Amino acid sequence: MNKLKTVKKISTLLLCVLIIVGSLSACADKSWVVKKDNLTVPIGVYIYNELLYLSQVKGKVENASESPLDQKLKSESTSSTADTPSGTENSNSKAEGDSSAGDASSDTSSNSENNEDTRTGYQYVTDNALAGTKNVLAVDAYLNELNVSLTDEEMTKAQQEADKIWVYYSTTLQALGVSQSSFQKASSIYELKQNKLLSAIYDEGGSKQVSNDEVNNYLLNNYVDYKYFSHSLTTKGNDGKSTDMTEEQIAEVGKQFEEYANRINKGETIKTISDDYTSKAGLSESPLVDGPTEKTKVSLEGEVKTQIEQMPNNTAKAVKAGSSYYLLYKKNINDDLQLLTKGSELKTEILNTLKADEFDKLPLDYANNLGMQINFSAIDKYSPYF
Repeated sequence: MNKLKTVKKISTLLLCVLIIVGSLSACADKSWVVKKDNLTVPIGVYIYNELLYLSQVKGKVENASESPLDQKLKSESTSSTADTPSGTENSNSKAEGDSSAGDASSDTSSNSENNEDTRTGYQYVTDNALAGTKNVLAVDAYLNELNVSLTDEEMTKAQQEADKIWVYYSTTLQALGVSQSSFQKASSIYELKQNKLLSAIYDEGGSKQVSNDEVNNYLLNNYVDYKYFSHSLTTKGNDGKSTDMTEEQIAEVGKQFEEYANRINKGETIKTISDDYTSKAGLSESPLVDGPTEKTKVSLEGEVKTQIEQMPNNTAKAVKAGSSYYLLYKKNINDDLQLLTKGSELKTEILNTLKADEFDKLPLDYANNLGMQINFSAIDKYSPYF
């Protein structure tokens, strides 16, 4: 599933902050990009998608030292075949049935014999920016058709997630034409709605329901449930420089963590222990990291990861590795089967993995049959450049 991970991508947007400044003075009333009936996607969503693809296009051309927009894409940039948006029209809006697709090659600009993508970097950015914007409307329309909506609580949470990032980049994004509401709509709200649509289609009662047995088996075979927190074995002085702890200090931390492990193995919960550590360390919030997590995505490496793999279920262990001491707890993954309720975050994550290839195509396939209007006049006012 091609999700917009705002937190991970936002830093790359700053590399492209000059892309549309020269066009802003001409934006006038070009406030929307696509619409269908009572659904409208604002221009800020399109600009946001331009930023995302501009942050990627340099890696898709041969000469990274020159502007990538005039260069042809490298052969390895080829994706699946799809239509290209005809963004040259100058009308304010146009009824559209089957125009653009996502990160894909064009019927009119690819070599059908070797599936070579012959688009320029400019076409890559504008094709995909429009495709991503169409997806936003398509997901809204699809959810309406299925009579599925976000709760007030879900909407508020999604907005708050976006706002955590917005606070740092609002000045830059607003200067480029991305409002706070457009940023929310294109990032966290869109991702949440994608998950809602995925669940509505593949979860219990959906038109393409995945069996509980398939979901359960995927969890048991591919996930591990571990929890941990760590303590750094370095200290920071008043000058801001870090120094290694003495052997005596390291031994004291080790003693504390061994005691924590013993307490858990005698029946206390790791949450209780984490709360104890948080209080004694004077932390404002608990440092506890917990699962379940797909085995291929375990963030810990080296000796710590090996220890997790080898630990018996429902046990705790103190491990010194690198410049930190870790308190590890491994839970029996079978106990997490109860978490696979309809619409749960864990079940949606697994359905996403199982049906990613199929689901990625659904929004644009749906969009291309909607007959939505595209405001090419607005799009032309926000042409990307480096």
